[in-house]
Amino acid sequence: MEVRTEKGQTVYFYADLVLAEYENLFFKLYFTDGKDYRVEITVKELLEKLPPKAFFLCSRNTIINICRYSSSDALENEIWMDNGMKVNASSRKMKEFIKHKDSLPGISLPCPNSHTCSNENCPERLMFCLPKKEDDC
Repeated sequence: MEVRTEKGQTVYFYADLVLAEYENLFFKLYFTDGKDYRVEITVKELLEKLPPKAFFLCSRNTIINICRYSSSDALENEIWMDNGMKVNASSRKMKEFIKHKDSLPGISLPCPNSHTCSNENCPERLMFCLPKKEDDC
């Protein structure tokens, strides 16, 4: 994942994205290194860019990386991520999440962060421009 900031470009891989929260026309992306970035993108656009097996829409405004899942409380509809962040899911989405994470034979939880590819065409990369300006992308 490449994130363009005022100071240059930062490269992240899908595995480095912990979660994304939508608020006021922007997504706030939280990464494993503790950094977060605001990106102007819709829920639909972001979901189209992310691998569907590894990412899950747990509410209307929150997408989580299943590989970064730590634990959950189905009674409280809470999902804890490996960085300590807590996500609230709707009760319907919580049931879907439990079924989804348990049905993924290709993903062991937590997933290993083995994406060290430096090829700019690597399929594990995702690019965002911050702030979003079409001519800068």
